[in-house]
Amino acid sequence: MCQRCLCLCDQKYSTWEPTKRELELLRHNPKRRKITTNCTIGLRGLINLGNTCFMNCIVQALTHTPLLRDFFLSDRHKCEMQSNSCLVCEMSQLFQEFYSGHRWPHIPFRLLHLVWTHARHLAGYEQQDAHEFLIAALDVLHRHCKGDTARKYRCPDLLLKYCGKVSLNLLINTQ
Repeated sequence: MCQRCLCLCDQKYSTWEPTKRELELLRHNPKRRKITTNCTIGLRGLINLGNTCFMNCIVQALTHTPLLRDFFLSDRHKCEMQSNSCLVCEMSQLFQEFYSGHRWPHIPFRLLHLVWTHARHLAGYEQQDAHEFLIAALDVLHRHCKGDTARKYRCPDLLLKYCGKVSLNLLINTQ
C-alpha cells in the first residue's frame, strides 16, 4: 500500500490525538478499556490453515504497525465495492478482532479466501513466500483503497534499499 492509501502524501498522517471533548466522552464511556503495562490487547495468535505460516507472519507484522493500526481502527475506509470482496474491509475487521481483547486464536479464513481470489498465484495450500504474500496483499489493498478519497496524490519516489533502484513518481487520481 503506498502512502496515498494512508493519506500520507499531501497531508501528514499521524496518530489520533483526542480533543478535550472526545476525552470527556471517553471518560464517561462505560465500555472503555484501560491499557496497563500487562495488557494483552492486540496480542492474538492465528490458526494455521494448512501451510499458511507465511500469511500469519505478515498479518502479525501488519496488525502491529502503528500507522496501519490507527488507520484501520479509525474507520476511515468508505467501501464502494458493496460486496464481500473488499480486502480493506476485511483488514478493518481483522484489526477489530485483534484489538478486541479476546485471547483465543483468530482464524483468518476470510482473509485467506480474499487473497486467493485477488492473487490467484498464492491460491492453494502449498507453502508460499511471506514477501510475495506481503507484496500481493499491499497491491490488493492499494487497489481497494482508491475510492477512499476524491483527491489526487503525488506519491514520492521510493528508493528500494534491497536493490538500490528508484520507483517512478506516480500521480494517482482517485476520482
